[in-house]
Amino acid sequence: MTGTGRGLAVTSPKLIYSEDGKVAYAYSGQITYGNAETTILEFQTGPYPIRANVQVNTLDYDGDDLGIRLYLNDIAISLQRFITVGAGSFTDFPRWEVIIPPLTTFKLTFANLTDAGEHTASGILTGKVIQ
Repeated sequence: MTGTGRGLAVTSPKLIYSEDGKVAYAYSGQITYGNAETTILEFQTGPYPIRANVQVNTLDYDGDDLGIRLYLNDIAISLQRFITVGAGSFTDFPRWEVIIPPLTTFKLTFANLTDAGEHTASGILTGKVIQ
């Protein structure tokens, strides 16, 4: 099993494997983003595919439109745009269930599409390693 991310703090944009190599996870912690595309999670998987669940969160978007992208090997496989109706409005953020191939670079990004205001977001990936 690969040592990618092994021994890092729990809040890390890197992929961490359980000691038995059967589970993989990554927690970004709170990341500030603006109108430039900002990476929330990025890592390379090990030698086995991962059946992953990906969740994104943001609390302080104040009516701005958000762009969320999920990339595998620099190819955008999901593009989401959230159009909010005003400060404090609530929307359900996407959750993806995806198989991530072996030795693949995974990247999750956020961008404020409305203006240059900064906001805070986080990303969570949990998955089972398929051996």
